[in-house]
Amino acid sequence: MSQTSDKVYIVEDDRSIRHALRELVEAEGFTAQTFSSAEELFASTPLNTHGAGECMLLDIHLPGASGMSVLEKLSGRQPKLPVILISGHADVSLTVKAMQFGALDVIEKPFRGSELLARVHDAVAQSRHHIKQHLKATDLRQRYQRLTKRERQVMSAVVRGLLNKQTARELNLSTKTIEVHRSRMMEKMEAVSVADLVRISLDLERNGWLESESQSDASS
Repeated sequence: MSQTSDKVYIVEDDRSIRHALRELVEAEGFTAQTFSSAEELFASTPLNTHGAGECMLLDIHLPGASGMSVLEKLSGRQPKLPVILISGHADVSLTVKAMQFGALDVIEKPFRGSELLARVHDAVAQSRHHIKQHLKATDLRQRYQRLTKRERQVMSAVVRGLLNKQTARELNLSTKTIEVHRSRMMEKMEAVSVADLVRISLDLERNGWLESESQSDASS
């Protein structure tokens, strides 16, 4: 069974299929939200990925904008939303094109309910992973932003392997002052060791959030 807050968006123009899909996912414990067209989907309250896991079941043949058009738009609007494309005939070229447009999977009609639910569970699990990573990264950035300019300089020195005395000489401060800045910096970054701080620094750098020494000097 799903966590009760996990959500499945269903975009299907056939009312009977839309209703059947809704009953299927709700019986599994998901929350369902249905749309009969791409226009209805994008006119609704903006989709979000905050908190619960989610995925979309998207019929490729829709009135107006096609499922492929929806995929293309979602790739810019919500690239981390896992989309399972539903098709009456999923040949290799269609599957490849769907993957290029960001679809997680393609399932062909008719399909077994158990088969669809297995793919939905996989998609929602992937969504929860992305959300967890996003929230972790956001928290990390907020911790770094709480550091003062001097604390960022001390953090850089620690990550580079400098001792307190060496950092003091580099920043023209007393060793005692460096110790105070280092203690506050470690507390704000919630780092339990130098190795932990190095890992945090690498995560910040990968996301482009780590301020360089030249940037720090320019902001002084």
